[in-house]
Amino acid sequence: MFEESVEIEDPVFVIAEIGSNHNQDINRAYELIDAAKEAGADAVKFQSLNLEKLIDQQDITDDDRELFRHIELSEQWYDKLFAYTNKKEIECISAPTYLDAIP
Repeated sequence: MFEESVEIEDPVFVIAEIGSNHNQDINRAYELIDAAKEAGADAVKFQSLNLEKLIDQQDITDDDRELFRHIELSEQWYDKLFAYTNKKEIECISAPTYLDAIP
């Protein structure tokens, strides 16, 4: 149907959404970074989540606590994740969901 080839002047920049799929395991995060790199992604993206900074304390339920226990990204990981992605030559970004997550 379309026999003409189309040249793209600006290449596509692919971001692999890791989000919260690290399951609170930094080694799992490293594995996901490796998989994204191997798949050809240009960057990986995490979610910066912190229950106490997102929800008013009086509104936090036990279900909220259980969910966030599995999905929060430890702020202690940032330096390690960015160093790892730098070594692997893939960009690393994180979507901030609270003001303190913006450096």
